[in-house]
Amino acid sequence: MCLQRDSVNHIYGFANFASKVAIKINNKIYYGYVDENYCFHVYLPMFNAGGPYKMEIITDVGRKIINDVYIGEVYLCAGQSNMEMTLSQCGEIMANYYNNSNVNNDKIRLLKMDYNPQYIPTSSFKGNINWLGANQYSVKSFSAVAYVFGKQLQEKLDCPVGLILSCKSGSILEHWLSEKTYEDICEIYYPVTNTSTNQLTPCLGYNGMFYPLKGYTMRGAIWYQGCANAYGTENYYLFGLQALVNQCREDFNNENFTFTVCQLARYQENPLAYSIINENINSLAKIDEKIAVARNLDLGEWYDIHPKEKSTLAIRAANETLRLFYNENIKAPIYIESYAFNEDNSVSIVLSEDVILKNNANGFEIFDGKSFRTDMEVSSHKNIITIKTTYPIRSIRYGYVCKMTDEIIQDVSKMVSVYDNSGMPLDLFQITK
Repeated sequence: MCLQRDSVNHIYGFANFASKVAIKINNKIYYGYVDENYCFHVYLPMFNAGGPYKMEIITDVGRKIINDVYIGEVYLCAGQSNMEMTLSQCGEIMANYYNNSNVNNDKIRLLKMDYNPQYIPTSSFKGNINWLGANQYSVKSFSAVAYVFGKQLQEKLDCPVGLILSCKSGSILEHWLSEKTYEDICEIYYPVTNTSTNQLTPCLGYNGMFYPLKGYTMRGAIWYQGCANAYGTENYYLFGLQALVNQCREDFNNENFTFTVCQLARYQENPLAYSIINENINSLAKIDEKIAVARNLDLGEWYDIHPKEKSTLAIRAANETLRLFYNENIKAPIYIESYAFNEDNSVSIVLSEDVILKNNANGFEIFDGKSFRTDMEVSSHKNIITIKTTYPIRSIRYGYVCKMTDEIIQDVSKMVSVYDNSGMPLDLFQITK
């Protein structure tokens, strides 16, 4: 298993008829207590990264030994199908991550939870799940996004990394909320639900797959979800996501619990709604310094909601996590520093660094007071983008929708046009006069 470094770790479980409990690890003994329900609790002090250790749980009715206990960084990996999608399901495009002996790494610990929807909170896991070290077999059936994310962190931080996978394809965000949290968000909006389908029913995922983890110490989460909320509640996604973040911070007893959120990839079915969800993700990150965003604006497959190339997004998620939460010297993505609406029907946008304009005006839309238009000239000079028209500009949005052509359908990166020298896209934005 993997425990969180530099934090107090709560070790807990069931020990029927026990009255006393202690844990021996790294040649030291730590005492705990057993409550009236025969649940035992031991709080371990802060440890530096390391391992493997042997941990022995000792009670007055028996003992249990857990081998290969590592101390490092622990992350919850959650969401819907694009988080659930395994390396093997990604086909040859991701096969290099498991088809070589270099994948064997006991310092990457994997825990994959079985789907377990429950109508009331349960403390038990479904099935006989176990922590596994990374090897050619274990990673093949593990989340592609989560594994590549964890691999990047383990290599950069040079410490063990534990990944707990808890997700379900097609699940709405509200599926992962507790009953109390769900009642709170219903004061703001009513989610689109379907109680005849488990993953479209609120709280069931939380009750069976988040609640059993309650009390486990973790650094944060990587979250990839939103497609199921793009059908009527996309404008409220910020409120649901904020509720989820607050819930995790409370459940895992960590006010600094971080969230790395993956934007939705490009897909034909509802591109504007997907962009609105991405906008809501960005809006929450602007007001919460413990939220990082992995840009997905130029990635995806137009006719496939499950793009097989997962490494680019996962590496972006890891880089933003390392940059923002570990102070690693990693280049920040480009962003807007300032802008000006000029008298000659042009707009000047100053960016944080020099950029390349690749695909003409793709991705830009101008609102003239009546409708959005795409007839304009867009040019770039170093770090300044200039948009010019023959009509007054009320507002500009970028990265929301694009007029699809056969060329763009074959390469959705051409839906946007502004990139930095390393190939990172400018994120979607809206500016108003």
